[in-house]
Amino acid sequence: MVRKVLAVIGGAAVLAVVAAGAAVIVLKKMADAIPDDVLADADPIDEDEDESEGERPVTPLSPTTP
Repeated sequence: MVRKVLAVIGGAAVLAVVAAGAAVIVLKKMADAIPDDVLADADPIDEDEDESEGERPVTPLSPTTP
């Protein structure tokens, strides 16, 4: 009985690894299918640019008494 349970768990683990490997292969093929000119047209991320509207006010996590 214990061997059957362990066999089912082991089989499920192997199946999960195989499915993850297949997903990686599919995603790699999808990434390779993107034309290079599409990637070249993408806007680079400017690390110095700040998109926020300013500093957020600091609020205490717990109420304080004066």
